[in-house]
Amino acid sequence: MYNLLPWPQLLEVIEPFYPKAGNGRRPYPLESMFRIHCMQQWYSLSDEAMEDALYGIASMRQFTQLSLDKAIPDRTTIMNFRHLLFKTFNQWLSNCDVMMTQGTLVDAKSGLPHKQGTTAANEHDLKQLNSLLHGDEKFVSGDACYQGAEKREELKDTDVEWLIADRPGKVRALKKRPRKNKTIINIEYLKASIRAKVEHPFRIIKCQFGFIKARYKGLMKNDSQLAMLFTLANLFKEDQMIRHSQDLSEIRE
Repeated sequence: MYNLLPWPQLLEVIEPFYPKAGNGRRPYPLESMFRIHCMQQWYSLSDEAMEDALYGIASMRQFTQLSLDKAIPDRTTIMNFRHLLFKTFNQWLSNCDVMMTQGTLVDAKSGLPHKQGTTAANEHDLKQLNSLLHGDEKFVSGDACYQGAEKREELKDTDVEWLIADRPGKVRALKKRPRKNKTIINIEYLKASIRAKVEHPFRIIKCQFGFIKARYKGLMKNDSQLAMLFTLANLFKEDQMIRHSQDLSEIRE
């Protein structure tokens, strides 16, 4: 992440909103605070746990360019910076077009999210579908909850091929007569193999970054954290693909 993240560009976005040195206590370096925030996401640390880690783990202090011979940000300072990011970071993510929404779709080739958003748990995924599309899709793949998407008023004129899974009950019925329904079953397997890529970013933020449940109260705060996590997940995934391609090149050589 030290090499992958575009630190200068990110800091340039945040800097106008960050406190300036004046008559009060001198603020901590902006880059150090932002690196602390990133590590909170990667290791799923609370503000208190992050403060303790900075005192106890030398590699974390090195990454944040801090040392024990100077003051270390306390939990309140870490919390205030997080609140600052909640207010300013979404616009940058939106401008960079790297956001993704729940119940969402991903680029079928790279598996990288392009949009992000957060809704209450009782809101149906189908209501969010129109806002997920960037307009240049050739096809849209989704699970069975997106059945009927092409008939919705806001989507009926969308010029795409719909690869929506059949209802689980229908698929189970088809599998009872596999020889007769082999072609249809194979099509459903193909749909599932494409659709499976949508789970890869969730695997990264859950397994790599430890995000297994919402931590904050309010949609806006959770949406801001998820936007950050999915952006970091994109970088993590991109790094994996680069390393894989390099390994293949070495094997060919």
